[in-house]
Amino acid sequence: MEIRNNSVEAAGGQAGAYARGLLMLNGASDYKEPVYLPDVMVNRKLKTSAQEAAWEYLKVYPNPADKYITVEYCIATEDREAVLKVVNTESKPVYAKVLENSEDMILIDIKNFSQGTYIIYIEVQGKIVDSKVVSVAK
Repeated sequence: MEIRNNSVEAAGGQAGAYARGLLMLNGASDYKEPVYLPDVMVNRKLKTSAQEAAWEYLKVYPNPADKYITVEYCIATEDREAVLKVVNTESKPVYAKVLENSEDMILIDIKNFSQGTYIIYIEVQGKIVDSKVVSVAK
């Protein structure tokens, strides 16, 4: 059985996505992949206090990864500084980046990461708003 996605094929397919990713990773392209949320995600609300309502979205792939990790995020904290962090199983930070946009896609080069499990999370004002676990296999 073969599954095809016409929109992916029209945009260059997996090879095109991989090539775009490599260009972005090496700073040769300033292309920003649009992030579209399904209606289910847009309508989901998380109440953090009586005054605040926020929604978060964090997607990490491929899992397991061997060359790079793609992180897609959408957060409702435009007025506060958000940080994307990657830590190993010993809670030692291996990557950190201040998030400049409320939604975007980031490619993380993992060639210097050792094989194992890592936790990727978004932190806003010292609180973790969303996290994912990813395995690095080399």
